[in-house]
Amino acid sequence: MIVGLKYIYDEAGNVEAAIVPIEVWRGIELEINGNGKPMPKKFKPSKYKGLLKHYDFDVEGVIKQMRSEWDRNF
Repeated sequence: MIVGLKYIYDEAGNVEAAIVPIEVWRGIELEINGNGKPMPKKFKPSKYKGLLKHYDFDVEGVIKQMRSEWDRNF
């Protein structure tokens, strides 16, 4: 059992997420990384610039489609 573990519930009472203490999370990061060192924190978006430029994406069309999905009447 993890001391300080907290849960976030949805409207129906189902567990949606868990919040763990930072000390526990840092230990999990060390285990995931596998080499006993903390996971790297630096993210360089420029490293990925142009990665998908050879694909013919209709970015504006996709954005319009996603926005139309937000306006659903349930």
